[in-house]
Amino acid sequence: KGVKMKKEALVFAVTVSVLWSVSAFGSASMDKNLKNSETKSFIKKELSVQNKKIESASSDALKGLHKTFEAMRDLRANKGDAATKLLAGATKDFDVALKNNPDLRLVPIGNDVYMYQYDGSVKEIQASLQIAKKMLQENHLQSVRELLAPLRDELDITTYYLPMDLYPDATKMATKLLHKGKQKEALRELSLGLSMIEGRHALMPLSLLDAQNSVLMASQLDKSHQKDALAWLDRAEQSLQKTLLLGYTSKHAKEYQKLTIMIEDLKAGIKANNKVDKLYHDLKQYFDHVVMITRKESRKIDSDSVWNHTKIAHKNATKEEDKDVVNFAHKSELNAY
Repeated sequence: KGVKMKKEALVFAVTVSVLWSVSAFGSASMDKNLKNSETKSFIKKELSVQNKKIESASSDALKGLHKTFEAMRDLRANKGDAATKLLAGATKDFDVALKNNPDLRLVPIGNDVYMYQYDGSVKEIQASLQIAKKMLQENHLQSVRELLAPLRDELDITTYYLPMDLYPDATKMATKLLHKGKQKEALRELSLGLSMIEGRHALMPLSLLDAQNSVLMASQLDKSHQKDALAWLDRAEQSLQKTLLLGYTSKHAKEYQKLTIMIEDLKAGIKANNKVDKLYHDLKQYFDHVVMITRKESRKIDSDSVWNHTKIAHKNATKEEDKDVVNFAHKSELNAY
């Protein structure tokens, strides 16, 4: 099932699309608990981290950007005077933002977050990969594509940034053109300014977050719940293995290997009835480190892609609709914003 929510930001809609399913491994009671609370909890936590990027942005810069969008609307309606006033206000907002922070360059103004959660086990992933290899040897490429399409377990995040060293200049140039009565040219200049908006794309493996959450759940149990603690740590190991098999660990293979070793050491300590507080502390800290460096992994996307996602959000809207897993990526590209 896919859920698409649009939350009004000052300029950009924050879009979250979720392909929701529940992981297949774990005991029945644990799985029920995960369905009802914990899986949703760590997902909501990560979405909150992403949204805080926007909340921490310069309010003056966002106000200025919003006014330029409104000016574009007025220019399309042949309201040159109204557009001129809006652009003058935008320039003042940008000047205030830069005065308050002379080093201000990239201002986060919105994001797209698409979530895919794979519900298969490690053994099922391994089986799919083996079948895919055999199909490739027999040149069944189309079948391989269909087989591998669901093997995604990630937050697919694109964050958009306003370049404060470029965009305000486009606004000033448009204002000069309006003073000369050149409305079409001013609109073209503002449109060109939108292509300066920068997008950065990153992937966050859900299985990594699941493993981190599983360790956290285990750490909250006392010695009388040793069996449950070991079950959570088994889940953490399975999630890390899932991350590896799905190809998310290539840049940080050593870090993932260290996490696995630390979990094994912790399990051994629990089975031996040793004190494991420090082992838990060190493991949770290292998970925080791996999640942090994963969040920072990003690549710049081309301006055309950013342009196609540009939109002003004017009202709150929440829409839920079923989406076929195989067709989801294609549909989201067609229906983006």
